[in-house]
Amino acid sequence: MATPCQAPVHLLTTMMVAHCDLKPNNIVVVNYKRKRIKKSGYLHVKLVDFGISKVEVNGLQIPTDGPPHGTFGYMAPEICNNFSNHQKQISLQSRILELEKVLMKNSMVGVVGIADDVSSQDILPKLIDVTKFGTNRSKLIATSRTWKVLKNTINERSKIELDSLEDNEAIEIFSKYAFKDGRPNMPHLSKMSMVVVKACAGHPLTLQILGSSLHNQTSLCVWELNIQRLKRASKFLGSNDLWARLEPTYKDLNGEEKTMFLDIACFHCKDIWHENINQDTIIQFYEYEFKNAKEIITSLKDKSFIKLDSFGFISIHDLLRDMARRISREKFDGIRRWNEKCWSLNEIHKAFENLHFLENLALSNCKNIKKIHANFKDFINLKKLWLNRCENLEDMPLDLKTLSSLELLNLQCCKKMKFDDDAFDAFLSLKELLLESCLDLKEVHKGFGNLTSIEELRFTNCKNLKAIHASFEGMKNLKQLWLDGCENLEDMPLGLKTLISLELLNLQHCQKIKFDDDVFDVLLSLQILSLEDCMQLEDVTNGFGNLTCIEVLSFINCKNLEAIHASFMGMTKLKYLWLNGCENLKDMPLGLKILSSLEYLDLLHCEKMKFDDDAFDGLLSLQELILDGCLELKEVHKGFSNLTCLQRLSFINCKNLKAIHASFEGMTNLKYLWLDGCENLKDMPLGLKTLSSLEYLDLLHYMFLCGCLELKEVHKGFRNVTCIQRLCFTNCINLKAIYASFEGIKNLKKLWLDGCESLEDMPLDLKTLSSLELLNLQHCKKMKFNDDAFDTLLSLKELLLDSCLDLKEVHKRFSNLICLEKLSFTDCKNLKAIHASFEGMKNLKKLWLDGCENLEDMPLSLKILASLEYLYLHYCEKMKFDDDAFDVLLSLQELLLDGCLELKEIHKGFSNLTCLQRLSFTNCKNLKAIYASFEGMANLKYLRLNGCENLKEMPLDLKTLSLLEYLDLLHCEKMKFDDDAFDGLLSLQELILDGCLDLTKVHKGFSNLICLQRLSFINCKNLKAIYASFEGMINLKYLWLDGCENLKEMPLDLKTLSLLEYLDMQHY
Repeated sequence: MATPCQAPVHLLTTMMVAHCDLKPNNIVVVNYKRKRIKKSGYLHVKLVDFGISKVEVNGLQIPTDGPPHGTFGYMAPEICNNFSNHQKQISLQSRILELEKVLMKNSMVGVVGIADDVSSQDILPKLIDVTKFGTNRSKLIATSRTWKVLKNTINERSKIELDSLEDNEAIEIFSKYAFKDGRPNMPHLSKMSMVVVKACAGHPLTLQILGSSLHNQTSLCVWELNIQRLKRASKFLGSNDLWARLEPTYKDLNGEEKTMFLDIACFHCKDIWHENINQDTIIQFYEYEFKNAKEIITSLKDKSFIKLDSFGFISIHDLLRDMARRISREKFDGIRRWNEKCWSLNEIHKAFENLHFLENLALSNCKNIKKIHANFKDFINLKKLWLNRCENLEDMPLDLKTLSSLELLNLQCCKKMKFDDDAFDAFLSLKELLLESCLDLKEVHKGFGNLTSIEELRFTNCKNLKAIHASFEGMKNLKQLWLDGCENLEDMPLGLKTLISLELLNLQHCQKIKFDDDVFDVLLSLQILSLEDCMQLEDVTNGFGNLTCIEVLSFINCKNLEAIHASFMGMTKLKYLWLNGCENLKDMPLGLKILSSLEYLDLLHCEKMKFDDDAFDGLLSLQELILDGCLELKEVHKGFSNLTCLQRLSFINCKNLKAIHASFEGMTNLKYLWLDGCENLKDMPLGLKTLSSLEYLDLLHYMFLCGCLELKEVHKGFRNVTCIQRLCFTNCINLKAIYASFEGIKNLKKLWLDGCESLEDMPLDLKTLSSLELLNLQHCKKMKFNDDAFDTLLSLKELLLDSCLDLKEVHKRFSNLICLEKLSFTDCKNLKAIHASFEGMKNLKKLWLDGCENLEDMPLSLKILASLEYLYLHYCEKMKFDDDAFDVLLSLQELLLDGCLELKEIHKGFSNLTCLQRLSFTNCKNLKAIYASFEGMANLKYLRLNGCENLKEMPLDLKTLSLLEYLDLLHCEKMKFDDDAFDGLLSLQELILDGCLDLTKVHKGFSNLICLQRLSFINCKNLKAIYASFEGMINLKYLWLDGCENLKEMPLDLKTLSLLEYLDMQHY
């Protein structure tokens, strides 16, 4: 995931985002209500394109139910902490409204927005309107499977597409699954592997599955057979069809494997169950159909058709799921046929008539069922019933409460279901009851105490549950109790404190719940306890020390917790402890420092906590320690060296930390170290340079050295870091010299030197790095360039030279950079000539020359680059243009010519730019005529002609552009308008005509502009009449008529516009 994240990381770094934890190998919590903690107590997590947490998926198996890691609260606490419920999952619309209120109070706060897997066009415009993304202080990152969803909101310049894997990357993935040690053990298999990789077209999923199918196969015949089948399927079904590449491997599954694979994809998938399903549940489903269900699951995992995590939860790739459902639709009838609409209600009721023998029944995600008419009293064998996600089901099935044999009842997310007082009283055999998000559940009555067989009980997010009247004293078998998200529950269940068999208790976000002093004292079997956001918890009493079996303990964001009186000395099994966000806690728990079994300790934002000199000395098993924002931490003492198992260590924003006396020499397992924001730390830790295992040294993002103000020189020994692939010196403003030679750093692919404003010379031998793909020298204002500085950087795809003030010429051999895709000379104010020809740069898609105010000629052969999509020439004030300068830039989507004072005419060949979407001539003061017809520019959405004070006529056929959304003609003082000038602009949303002195009338056809949202006639001093009716402009929100001193009447039917928010008629 690190490779595709570089562009967004670079974007955020260059924009100087103040608070983003961008580290590779990071994960984000899936479904951040944290209601999905599995039986093991671990949250399901997934990788994202850039990190917002410090928890590694395949490294330590660390519980991640804490909000500081993988949450918006951790990324931007200065904003999110203002939310009363910022750690809960609520609707995005509600979050936007709340964010708007916060930003109104903090107008100078910048916002970093992350919208992942956007599937709808509706929400992004609202988000942008509230947070003012696009300003210098706010940034938005959005991911989506289709560009169509984003293209109306996100600028094309900011689009980053993930390409197919390169051959070397593809062969690495394939070999990982095909060969035991990750590489072919026979010479002939190397060539065969490359043939398979070519046929897979760089698709990771196909490589994984085909690799698994050929795992440890040495027979040449088997390999040739698979290759031939793959090629034959691709030929007949289409090379771009995933099914074409996977069909042979699917056919190799036996009948039982096919059945179970299709059933998992169609009926046991996350989008049906709302969570990944455990293999034990699958095995129960097939206990009468297959004798070896577990072996089938293992086989499907080994063949990469499903994934099985260490806790037994099954997941399936979205593409495999969709492929399986396609197979089911095409090849099956009856009960195993996939149908997106599920059964009709009549089919369900009819089916029930003959299903009285059932033991397991699942109606999960049947969202259209409102009532189940079937009588369940005859289902005498029924043991397990799933009704989860039946969100419109209003009543429990008839006579369900009479089924004394029922062992599992899942009513998760039955939001409208109403419950009788005795709804559960007779379920004497019930072992598992899931009532998550049952919003109509307000009380639990006394008869509920009859459930003496219950082992797992979930009330997660029952937000309206106010009281549990039943006594839990008789529930001797209860092992797991989930009350997380019961925000209105004020008292703990009666008799709970007597349950010595209870192993898991989750009280997250029970903000109103009150705690007796002895509430936990006899829960002797408790292994997992989560008290996150329990605002009524003010102290932890001595009896808490009895929890000697505890392994996972969380006090996250218990902001009113002031003291822990209990000793942790006896908690010898404790492995994971979260105290992050306990901002009023002043002392570490007694006895904590002797817990040699503790592996994870999070003290983030424990701002008032004081530390003894030996606070950490005995934590010999500690693998991750987070001390971010601990303002009372001033020194790290020598005993800290005992933490030889540490893999991750973070001191982020420990602003008062002045010295680390401990030697790091013995921390041979340390891989990640964060010291960014330790502004008073003067020396690097002792022995740090001996740590050969260190992968990331983060002095602000990555192993990188961004913003290290004391870094003035890089010495020769740096050349020994030969394995480095990415190196960042961003904003090392005092860095003056790099003495190390880069000749041996052959693996370096990305180098950031942006903001090194004191650096005068490029690194030695940088020009020899033929593998370098990205070079960022933005704002290296003093850097000097040799004539051959870039000549041999043959793999370079992105070169950023913004504001390199000493760059005066670009020499001929610059033409060698034929792999370039992005090239920026923005604000190179002293650049006078580009002698290199761009003819060979066939891959160049984006070129920035904006602000090159002394550049007089366009680059040679630029006009033949048919692949160029973005060209920015704004404020190239001296640049001259040939008549055919733009004629063959057939792929051009965005062209900005603002302030080009030498641009006087636009010739007819300009009409060829049929792909244009954005075009700007702002302040082209000498532009007098546009001869080109705009009729063919059917994709044009954005046009600015503002400030073209000598332009007398609108472009030919502009009025035919039915997709145009934005037109700015501000201060086009001499422009004349035909009567029907705007009549055909049916998609126009914003029209600016300020200062158009030749506009005297607005004709009736103007009424066609029914999509208009903003309309401005400011200072149209000669405008006398508006004949058009505004009645149909139902979307109009903003109208400016101020300064229209000769306008005598208001527009017709203006008074009917119910959405109008702003009307300015000053000086009218």
